[in-house]
Amino acid sequence: MPDEWFVTADGRRRWGRYGAAGILVVTRPPRRMLLVRRAGWVHGGRGQWSIPGGALLAGETALEAAVREFAEEMGGLPDGWRPLARYVDEVVPGEWHYTTILAESAEAPDYSATLSDEHDEHVWAAVEDARRMDLFAPFARVLPRLLKALE
Repeated sequence: MPDEWFVTADGRRRWGRYGAAGILVVTRPPRRMLLVRRAGWVHGGRGQWSIPGGALLAGETALEAAVREFAEEMGGLPDGWRPLARYVDEVVPGEWHYTTILAESAEAPDYSATLSDEHDEHVWAAVEDARRMDLFAPFARVLPRLLKALE
């Protein structure tokens, strides 16, 4: 089944009938994170910083969806990346969730993104700088938990 909007019991539309997933790539210490600025036409969070991600397809795991979405939106993951942990945000418990895969890459990644039209730019931001950026609200809400998982 293709990507589609899903209306939850709270009446809000969510992209992805089966939930959604994305990948937050961080470097080995000193930590930098790969963030993308959402294009103006993208639903919600226009111009705000977030991570690549999107809807799970029927039968797809969160990791499979996150890797697929990253490839579609960024052109592929940095060489040498590895998943570290995952965080499931039960946005609407029992109905809709967003899974963030926390991944690590090399200290000084040699990475050149091929952005889809969903994003205007990407940046490797120091953790301290990322906390001060204009973050997409759902990402900003879970970022402290993701950073705690890195400790």
